[in-house]
Amino acid sequence: MLNKQIAKAKINLCLHVTGQDKNGYHLLDSIVTFANYGDELIFRKNETFEIVSDGQFSEDLNNIPITDNIIYKAAKELRLSDGFKIDLKKKLPLSAGIGGGSADAAATFRGLIEYCNTSLPIDNGLTLGADVPVCLKSTNQRMQGIGEILSDIEFLPKLSAVLVNSGDKVSTSTIFKILKSKANKNISSLPNKKLTFFETIHFFQKVSLSEFLFGTKWSPQTALRSDQVAADGSFGAIPLITGTLLISTIAMCIATPLGLFSAIYLSEYASKKTRNIIKPLLEILAGIPTVVYGFFAALTVAPIIRSTGETVGLNVSSESALAAGLIMGIMIIPLISSLSDDVINAVPQSLRDASLGLGSTNSETIRKVILPAAIPGISGSLLLAASRAIGETMIVVMAAGLAANLTANPLEAVTTITAQIVALLTGDQEFDSAKTLSAFALGLLLFIVTLILNMISLKIVNKYREQYD
Repeated sequence: MLNKQIAKAKINLCLHVTGQDKNGYHLLDSIVTFANYGDELIFRKNETFEIVSDGQFSEDLNNIPITDNIIYKAAKELRLSDGFKIDLKKKLPLSAGIGGGSADAAATFRGLIEYCNTSLPIDNGLTLGADVPVCLKSTNQRMQGIGEILSDIEFLPKLSAVLVNSGDKVSTSTIFKILKSKANKNISSLPNKKLTFFETIHFFQKVSLSEFLFGTKWSPQTALRSDQVAADGSFGAIPLITGTLLISTIAMCIATPLGLFSAIYLSEYASKKTRNIIKPLLEILAGIPTVVYGFFAALTVAPIIRSTGETVGLNVSSESALAAGLIMGIMIIPLISSLSDDVINAVPQSLRDASLGLGSTNSETIRKVILPAAIPGISGSLLLAASRAIGETMIVVMAAGLAANLTANPLEAVTTITAQIVALLTGDQEFDSAKTLSAFALGLLLFIVTLILNMISLKIVNKYREQYD
């Protein structure tokens, strides 16, 4: 008597790791469906237990000892006294991530139970793998816990299953090609694309929008137990916004006059030889990595500011907004200078000649003719530089620190939106906690702020732009 089983391919439509249990196993929340394609297993009576494997991926099993074979382990779980020969036609990789091995174990359970009229182990084979219980059902399921909590899903048969094709370097890429060509027509394949979920929405399901936008305390370090102090954390973004604006304001106060005056000098006063020397030197500043600026701010500028402050009786933090703002201002000088220089040079020479012909001096021509004509482009360069300052990360992390202080004192340590995003997403994080999800909310806030600045810049340029022949 023969018994044939198909180990259907398991497909995770979505997979969410919610944490770990006390034994270190991952806790899952997954929606699972199955394709009408998989390994074939045929069971026969035999004097000893034997597995004969062939097919496209037979080497997956032939290269490991039989005692490590998941099919052998499944048979041992049933504690059978009889021997069996199992002919396995391997069509799925053993570690495909879609139930290649777990589906084989589940098919072994079904085949031998029918053959011997016995019963499943108490844990439904959970010790063999988290996917074994769901593969035993081979129907649309919601899988939770370590795989032991299963719930039937009835509406999925009305939908088409979707496979997201992995890259060529991922071990599961082969299986998608197989399923695409062999599985039933209800399964479609998407090329290499990433599906993006708006984690910000998940964050605002945990923390109110008003608390985030108007709260004055930022302390996302949630406690491990609910009875601890600050178990829920504090997610008021006002300290981060004020820190960002404080450092950006200092940077713009440094960069605006230096960048604008250097642009005026290079375009109106400097000789061609001088311009060819100074302009490349200025633009070299734009090519210096921001981490170098950060080291310079932390190791040189910050100690100088602190020692200078102490000599006049001021209490200066070792990490301060002033140190970060000064160096950030130096960093964005080339941006303002280069853009403003291009805008000033775009003003027609005929306007200069007309002004000088009426008796104006060179400085009067610059103040009353050239700058008014170039003001839209200059305004755009300033707003672009402000966006660059707001989005800077490394200088802030290294020179201003990560202390979320609500202060307008440039001599104290502050933090910014970008610095907190880095801190929140560094290391191993659980993506179901408000602490980690807050990074996405901060990222959205930063995107909106910079988008508004760019839109204002574009509107100013379009409104005040002059058309010259």
